[in-house]
Amino acid sequence: MAQHHTTSDPAVRELLDHQEIRNVISRYCWALDKNDRELFSKVFAPDATAHLGSPLLEGIDAIWARIRDALGHLDSSQHITGSQEINVNGDTATSRAYLFAQHVRKAAKKGPHYVVAGEYLDELVRTPEGWRIKYRILNTLWTEGNREVATGDKWPARRAARERRPPTSPPSLRRRCARRSGRSTLQEPRSPHPTSHHRRDGGGCRRLRSQ
Repeated sequence: MAQHHTTSDPAVRELLDHQEIRNVISRYCWALDKNDRELFSKVFAPDATAHLGSPLLEGIDAIWARIRDALGHLDSSQHITGSQEINVNGDTATSRAYLFAQHVRKAAKKGPHYVVAGEYLDELVRTPEGWRIKYRILNTLWTEGNREVATGDKWPARRAARERRPPTSPPSLRRRCARRSGRSTLQEPRSPHPTSHHRRDGGGCRRLRSQ
């Protein structure tokens, strides 16, 4: 059974609901920045879902795991919400609020700070324990600072992997060209000019100047 306030005044009940929902949204920020899993359980319903710059997360444990993966390597973080708008309809409600989040990782080479500004769009439900978020969307509006603070070693590693990735392998290129020309894949395709290689054409081959 959902928890209802005992007052009979609808206006007072609405004010109390709004205040409790504001506390839920603020509680989320405290739970993140203090790494408090117990407090986090008082924010989301057990079967909640969320899009936090991610595929759909299903269940409070999946949401918490996503958050710890994003914040666990930081030295500090501070999440602040404001300009909140709440609409209550019986035992359900919606909320939207702006987000300003500072992330700090002192070891980041290009600077220790990364700021994310966005908005939280929430659907809430009244439960026996009080209001809980049933579904949340995080929309990022802008960022500032060193992105590698937030991504840790993942972003440089991915970028380095892309930079190390070689161009199209000559053997595989030769095989494609050979199939087009009907030659054996073991036979080197001959260039019409001794100082050039095959260039990309409609069949996927290309002729490049000698280096």
